[in-house]
Amino acid sequence: MPEKAKPPVSASAQDEPAKIIQQDERTETVKKVAVCASEAFLPGGSNYLKGDLKQGTIHTVAAFGAAMVIGPAGWVVAIADSLSKSQTGKHLHEHLGFFTKPAESTPAPQA
Repeated sequence: MPEKAKPPVSASAQDEPAKIIQQDERTETVKKVAVCASEAFLPGGSNYLKGDLKQGTIHTVAAFGAAMVIGPAGWVVAIADSLSKSQTGKHLHEHLGFFTKPAESTPAPQA
């Protein structure tokens, strides 16, 4: 009995995994653009979108305070810190290494 021939695989079926990956990348890109755009309208907006109302409020108040005291530079730093906190979970000063204690070195054993 002759074996049944397998139906030919269409080119679109072969490209399906690539399309899913491209769609995931597009979704991530849209999410990141939305997060950055939210910061343009309201400092702390990225934290609000993430659902972290406490950090969002802190960054909003800090941005307005910094803008009144320092000026536009304070506003920009507060926005950068808010984006950093929402995307990585760390504040900007933690990434830059400010205000961190140096690692304690252990004393060398004496012979």
